[in-house]
Amino acid sequence: MLEELEKIDTTDVEALAEIKRDVEGVQKLVDNANTSKDKVAPAIYARVMKDYAARLKALEDKARPLRQKARSEFTKLRALHGQLQQKLDEAQLDQSELEFRHEIGELSDAEFEAKCKSAQEALAGSKKDFDEVDRISQSFVEVIPAVPEPPPAKPPPPAPAASARHSEMLTHELRVPQTSAAGPDFGTVVVSLEEAQGLAAAAGAGPGGNFATIFATRGRLVEDADGKQGQVFMLGPITTVGRTPENNIPLDKPEVSRRHAQIVLGADGFSISDNSSGNGTYVNGERITKHKLKDGDRIQIGTHCFFFRES
Repeated sequence: MLEELEKIDTTDVEALAEIKRDVEGVQKLVDNANTSKDKVAPAIYARVMKDYAARLKALEDKARPLRQKARSEFTKLRALHGQLQQKLDEAQLDQSELEFRHEIGELSDAEFEAKCKSAQEALAGSKKDFDEVDRISQSFVEVIPAVPEPPPAKPPPPAPAASARHSEMLTHELRVPQTSAAGPDFGTVVVSLEEAQGLAAAAGAGPGGNFATIFATRGRLVEDADGKQGQVFMLGPITTVGRTPENNIPLDKPEVSRRHAQIVLGADGFSISDNSSGNGTYVNGERITKHKLKDGDRIQIGTHCFFFRES
């Protein structure tokens, strides 16, 4: 068990889980009473409902301070979750790098096997730690209602005068075409400085800090519901897919991993990557680690199937 994880207090989560079960029990009685209210006098129904309302209020009063403390612990847990996700990603990169060096002939079979064993042990250890923190994070998510995120801050005003090299530009935009009845217009997707630099470099921006505006096709996943079009999910710069509600596309099925896959918008379009999921990610029937998406690709995650569309 991670030392950092042992410092996370989960007692409030356990208490909230018990309160949640009590609330569900009372709510079931409320539903039953509403179904059968015609069988009793209105005065009796009113007394019973008043009692249930008082019980629910008491449970909410009991839960409120526990939620506040649990959110504080969840903040620390999310930070640890992010650190372990980064460590897991690095371990996966180390493993892939060894495979590539072996493939191009830098490492002999014996050298590769020796190094690969160590890398696989590190990857397995990182995944075990991440899965444990992920499991505990899910227990927090189940009892803490989502808090609406504050509205995004307004972007800073544009610089008064840009040089020919645009070396003083401090804002970085990825402009995404959106089709409307009047024709294509462009919306702005905010990306990090690191992403903006990488995208600008890929687009041919020269040295000295100058950046280029990059135009990219908007992407979406269209659910394949038994041969019919189901729900449509618009893709952002980074779209996560998994079982937990905190994913951009949550798929609440046991065969879907908590953080199953992610779709990333790069300078050359969208790519999908599998996050070492238990059941894998498939594109056009083939299991993938990473795949550059093209219009019409069929993606399968667990029992869920989608078509990737560019628009």
